[in-house]
Amino acid sequence: MHLEDFLAAAKAELVSGLCSTADVKGRECWLWLPKKPMGTHPGPCLVAHVDTVWDRRHGCMRRKRLFHDRAAGVFWSPDGLGADDRAGVYAVTELHALTGCMALLTDGEERGAAGATEAASIMKQYWRDVSFFVEIDRRGCGEMVFYNNEPLEFRDKIRRFGFHEEHGSFSDISILGPAIGIPAVNLSAGYYLEHSPGEYLREKQLRETIRKVLNITQTTSA
Repeated sequence: MHLEDFLAAAKAELVSGLCSTADVKGRECWLWLPKKPMGTHPGPCLVAHVDTVWDRRHGCMRRKRLFHDRAAGVFWSPDGLGADDRAGVYAVTELHALTGCMALLTDGEERGAAGATEAASIMKQYWRDVSFFVEIDRRGCGEMVFYNNEPLEFRDKIRRFGFHEEHGSFSDISILGPAIGIPAVNLSAGYYLEHSPGEYLREKQLRETIRKVLNITQTTSA
């Protein structure tokens, strides 16, 4: 699937197309296991959520109208873009295909992280070899957010890959990190004005985050 497909898809369509391939399934969360054993080199688990704030308004069966300024590399939609967090879902699936890293997609982040709560309860055993969570569900470019008093050493490690620290209020890793007992970071996905009709996505910035996370996974899993 292309980025446009993730942005335009109705939630039901996306869940049907992606989550049928998951290795471990809950009602509101889906886990893809590493393609090869991590062994003595634990790696990260990548996280994103399939739901958007527009699901209730437009229904989970309706595709949205999508506009793309190719010269500027910007996407937007009069139906509400929902790049929060469809951009992250695209990034996580791309990175899983490239690296074989563990990947978790959730539903219900916009209504209190229902999927993350379920995942923390029913999937804990699968994260024994995971060293940290990387969520791609943050506005802007080059930002990193921590919610759970992560160690300074972990913050410095993520910073070295080209991110600067900002403050955030909540995301799925607010639940997952403490529940599993490992550090977690939320990284920029290139969207702006999230939760508003004016939301837009800068594709170049999303792909820059993908590149940086690729470096993180290769460095920490080598």
